[in-house]
Amino acid sequence: MVQRISPAHAVQAAPSWSPDGTRIFFSSDRTGATNIYSARFAPGGPGRPDANDLEMLTNVATGMFYPSVSPDGRWLAASVVLGYGYHVGVGALDRITPVPAAPLDSQALPQPAPPADSVTTPMTRFSPWNGMWPRYWMPVEEPSIAGGARVGAYTSGVDVVGRHSYSAELFVPTDGTGLTGAFNYDYAGLGMPILSVNGEQDWENDAVVRNDRRQAVGTLRKRTRIVTLGATYVRPRFRTYSSLSLLAGLEAHDYATDPAPLRARIDSSFARAYYYPTLIASGVWSNAQRPTVSISPEDGLTGAATVRERFMSGNASGATFSAVASANAYKSINLPTFAHQVLAVTGTVGYSDDHSTSYFEVGGASGSIISIVPGVVLGQGRRTFPVRGFAAASLIGLRAFAASAEYRVPLAVLDRGWGMLPFFLDRSSLSAFYDAGGAWCPAVLSQGTVCRDPVLAQHFTIASAGAEFSLTAAVLDWDTPYQFRFGVALPTHNGALVGAPSVSTYFSLGLSF
Repeated sequence: MVQRISPAHAVQAAPSWSPDGTRIFFSSDRTGATNIYSARFAPGGPGRPDANDLEMLTNVATGMFYPSVSPDGRWLAASVVLGYGYHVGVGALDRITPVPAAPLDSQALPQPAPPADSVTTPMTRFSPWNGMWPRYWMPVEEPSIAGGARVGAYTSGVDVVGRHSYSAELFVPTDGTGLTGAFNYDYAGLGMPILSVNGEQDWENDAVVRNDRRQAVGTLRKRTRIVTLGATYVRPRFRTYSSLSLLAGLEAHDYATDPAPLRARIDSSFARAYYYPTLIASGVWSNAQRPTVSISPEDGLTGAATVRERFMSGNASGATFSAVASANAYKSINLPTFAHQVLAVTGTVGYSDDHSTSYFEVGGASGSIISIVPGVVLGQGRRTFPVRGFAAASLIGLRAFAASAEYRVPLAVLDRGWGMLPFFLDRSSLSAFYDAGGAWCPAVLSQGTVCRDPVLAQHFTIASAGAEFSLTAAVLDWDTPYQFRFGVALPTHNGALVGAPSVSTYFSLGLSF
C-alpha cells in the first residue's frame, strides 16, 4: 500500500484520478450524506486528512456519487440523487469552491478491528458434496413426438465456492415414445480452463414407414445419445473479450419403429447402432462496446468460428468436416436521440464436405429464448443463417451464407411500471433491415444420404427487407429485462420459389445479431 487516503468509518467509493495525477476524487458519507471529496496524492504520507489536503467539493443532502474529471481537467461529472431518481450532472471545476473537510466526529473515526475470536471447531479439508446435493426440483413438461406429453423433473446444484455446478432433467413420455433428458457438469477449480461434461438423450420421428402400396403403416423413430467432454478458456479484458473451446464427444444413433414389429420388415441398416466420434473447436473475439443505455452493441467488431470433424466408428473414410465463421460490425452515429443510432452489419459462411449427413439451413428469424421454467421456453432461438420473412430451412445445402444490414434508431425511454406488479417498460427502438442468404450442394452426390436431388445443386439465393419495433421490458422479474422484437418482412428475391408469403409478421427475443 502506497498511501491511505482519508481513513474513516464511512462508505468511501468510486475513486478517480485528476488528469495530472496529483489528486484523487472520491465519494464519502463521512458526514452522514454522500458527497464528493478530493485529496492530494502524497505517496508515503501519514494518511491523515490534513496531510492529504482533504477537500469537500459538494454539499448536497440527497447524495452525489461516481466523480470523474474530464481529460482536460476543466469539468467534473458525477451522479446526483434527486427526488425522481439518479441523474448525471456536469460542472466546471474552476467554478467549484472547495472547502476543507470537517473534522470527523467520534462515530466516523476509524475503528480498530476487534480481536478475532478463537475457533475450537476442528479443521477439515474442503468438501463440495454436502452443498451439491439436490435441494429442490421443479416439474417440467413438453410435447412428445406422438401427440402426447413428456413430464418430468429438473434440478441443479452448486457448491459454496462455485467450483462445481450441475443441472439435470429427465422426461418420461405419457405415450411410451422413450425417455429423454440431459445432464451438465462444470468444474471451475482450475481457474482456467473451465471443464465440462455433458450428456443428453432425445427421440425424434425420422420417417414414415410405408407398405408396397405406399400406404403409411407406421413411424421410424431415431434415438440420439450424445456425451461430450470440453474445456473452455475465457479471456475477458477491459476493451476486448475472447474465448476458446475444445470439445470431444461421441454421438450414437439407433432406431425403433411404431409399431415395434415393423422393424423386422424395413431395411436392415436400421437394425444397428451408429457411432460418431466428434472433435469441435470454437473461438470468439470481440471489442464491441455496449453502453448502459444503448439499444445495441456500438463501435466494434465481433468474430466467431467453429470447426467440426465427425467420424463414423470403424470407418475412417466416413469422416466429415464442417466449418462456420461469422463476423459482425457496429458503428454508432451521434444524432439527437436518447442513445446512439447504430449501423450494424453481419455475415456468416458455412462449409461442409461431401461426406456430411446433414444440411445447413437458411431462413427464419434469429433471436434468443427465455426459459420460463425448465422445459418451457419462449422465443425462436439463435439461427446460423437467418433470413427474415422466410421459413426456417427454406434453402438447404452443404454450402451456405447469410448476410444482413440494419439501421437501429432509439425511439423513447419509457421508464414505466404498474405499481408493485413485476412488469416494467424500459426503452424502445426501431430498425430497418435487409437480409440475404443462399445454400446449395456442390454437385449431385450418388453416395450418402444428402444432395441426391438435382435441384439442390442449383445456386439459389433469397432476400428480404423489413422493419422491427423493439421493446425492452422486465416481465415477472425486475432485475432481468428482455428485448421483445416485433417485425414485418417482405421477400424481395425468390419468395415465390420457396413459397414465402408476400408479407409476414413475426415475434422474437433479443437482438438479431
